[in-house]
Amino acid sequence: MTQKYDKEFKLHAVQLALESGKPASQVARELGISQKTLYGWVAKYKETLDGFYGQDGTLGQPVSGNSRFNRRDIIVR
Repeated sequence: MTQKYDKEFKLHAVQLALESGKPASQVARELGISQKTLYGWVAKYKETLDGFYGQDGTLGQPVSGNSRFNRRDIIVR
């Protein structure tokens, strides 16, 4: 049976993978998910954001021009 994860968990996992400096394999292991799952979430996250890294190296702004748009709303299902 396939495990379902909520949006907050997925966003947390993606942020750890992109910002922690740890290898994705280690992040996946620490969260109890497969590397394939984590890589899929990261790929989907990157697809939905334009320039996902800001000037300071942290995750950037969403693609949408709507300033009320929240990246938590676009993380993979």
